[in-house]
Amino acid sequence: MDARQNLSVQVHPAEADAWRMEGDHGKVEAWYVLAASEGATLIAGCSTSDTHALRAAAADDTIGTRFGERVAVAEGDFVLIPPGTLHALGAGIFAVEVGSLGNTTYRLCDWGRGRELHVDKGFAVLDCSSKPTVNHLGAYRTPTRNRTSPGTRSDFFAVTVADVADRMEFACNGRYAVVTCVGGSARVGVAEGSALLQYTESCVIPAAAHTYSVTGPCRALISVRTTISTVPEEHL
Repeated sequence: MDARQNLSVQVHPAEADAWRMEGDHGKVEAWYVLAASEGATLIAGCSTSDTHALRAAAADDTIGTRFGERVAVAEGDFVLIPPGTLHALGAGIFAVEVGSLGNTTYRLCDWGRGRELHVDKGFAVLDCSSKPTVNHLGAYRTPTRNRTSPGTRSDFFAVTVADVADRMEFACNGRYAVVTCVGGSARVGVAEGSALLQYTESCVIPAAAHTYSVTGPCRALISVRTTISTVPEEHL
């Protein structure tokens, strides 16, 4: 995502709400900041718990300006947005999004651009107390040794950040993985062959590969599912 201007202010439902309201999975998302202009901020959370004030601000499309909690970010930050969190990517931020399987988005503010808002459904799932989790990993520098760091984790996915100086091996452990190059270039290999990932490119490693390698120098995001969500009984 390359935000030249503030993106719409949104909220996503949790799993149970999404199935009840839309017949869809819930949505958890996380942003890895690739680059950010000086002073760039994003919205993550509400600055008030007064739902009457929030509804009034949503009615005139000012909820983002008046009550969006601004969070300053820089290259290498990983921001986890739980379901129910008011959020919007801010102008001047270039980011990779990692998300769960749901596609339901309720827009509460569009900065006057005139697109449809989803106020009633959005407020049905909004959690004014929900705040982001920010992990400051630091900007990418060509690594001199191999290292992995926790990137972010939710109930549905986990991301490991691999700074690869030469070559690292990973096990699938029965799960597919998505490898995303966020610094340098990464050659991703399995028994059948390899693929070269340039900056911002991704590939999927099937669970059947069992193991795979990443050759740098590079920084790569290794994203895997942590749980397999099922449809609640009442929706079967």
